[in-house]
Amino acid sequence: MQTHSVTITLVHILSNVTLDNRIATMLSSRDSLIQDIMEEQYWDGVASTYNDQIFDTLANDRHRIISSFIERIATRHKSVADFGCGVGKYLPLLSSKFKSVQAIDHSEKLLGIARRRTASLSNITFVKADLSDPRVALSPVDAAISINVLLSPDVDKRGLVLKAIHRSLASGGNLVLVVPSLESSLYSISMLAEWDRRSRIRHTGVSAEAVSKPRLLRKAIFDGVIHLEDQQTKHFLREELELLIKSSGLEIEQVDKVEYSWQYEFQRPPRWMQSPYPWDWIAACRKG
Repeated sequence: MQTHSVTITLVHILSNVTLDNRIATMLSSRDSLIQDIMEEQYWDGVASTYNDQIFDTLANDRHRIISSFIERIATRHKSVADFGCGVGKYLPLLSSKFKSVQAIDHSEKLLGIARRRTASLSNITFVKADLSDPRVALSPVDAAISINVLLSPDVDKRGLVLKAIHRSLASGGNLVLVVPSLESSLYSISMLAEWDRRSRIRHTGVSAEAVSKPRLLRKAIFDGVIHLEDQQTKHFLREELELLIKSSGLEIEQVDKVEYSWQYEFQRPPRWMQSPYPWDWIAACRKG
């Protein structure tokens, strides 16, 4: 279930839409219409167009930070699990670095695609499991990765997923965890404003809806939940992520940024838009 699609980046650039309208759209609340991004039905629905919709973190990691974190914990005698493996983009890398790999997802359609694309790799076992089900029981592993899986707006679901990962890790086991950054998303809004300022785009003013209804901002600012199209996706402050990891019983060894290009956020970004780049958070964790 690795994701960072154009649908969960904070900002879409459309040249004929003003800044205030874009931000109002990004932050508007449609709770009754929005499907939980961690639901099996959602991922079954995007399976056929996964490569078009879902951002490829492995391919777009500017400095290969994720790969380096994985290589640091890999040995040929260890087992590893990919929690939320999606269509299996990380499976060839894991297969080449570890003795055995468990590819875990709750979407049968995504698992089917992952099976087909790794058919030549003999050390991968595929497991259909809902990590937010408190009854889920998985085989123990020495190491694990979880790449943009903790996305549910439901704090209890996120906690259950992390507990399931914790239970599956052997004592001393390592976890590489990647999550969307709330700081990066808010930073992208400021960069959008600067882009429009430099472009001398005339705006109609601050959206009255955004000002008069603070609840439209609450989930983004206070809960870290970004609403886009038919999804609501949890984004994390660094300190929030660290607290979550510690409360799950895992130790933090390192937290860093996974940087992407500005195409991750915007269509045809201007040349002056350089560093700092948008990012996800990555954490190296250990079960004591």
